[in-house]
Amino acid sequence: MKGVSIEVGEVSKDASQRKGVARGLSIMDFILRIITAVATLGSALAMGTTNETLPFATQFIKFRAEFDDLPSLVFFVMGNAVVCGILCFHL
Repeated sequence: MKGVSIEVGEVSKDASQRKGVARGLSIMDFILRIITAVATLGSALAMGTTNETLPFATQFIKFRAEFDDLPSLVFFVMGNAVVCGILCFHL
């Protein structure tokens, strides 16, 4: 193994490559956080504003479903809203 000395004022290529990789990873992390925030906001809005009717057996019997009919769907909407808020806060 050869000893390589670096003079004062020189920067090794390895250090600059590590800096570039770290910058690339931080940019990718930022982009993924934005995509995740948009996706969670979209899913919360889609579930919160949905009014569905389900025809059952005949056209005369219909069921109407909203997100507040089941407690698990309310939890889903509120959880997505909280996650979206936290993601936006961390940007």
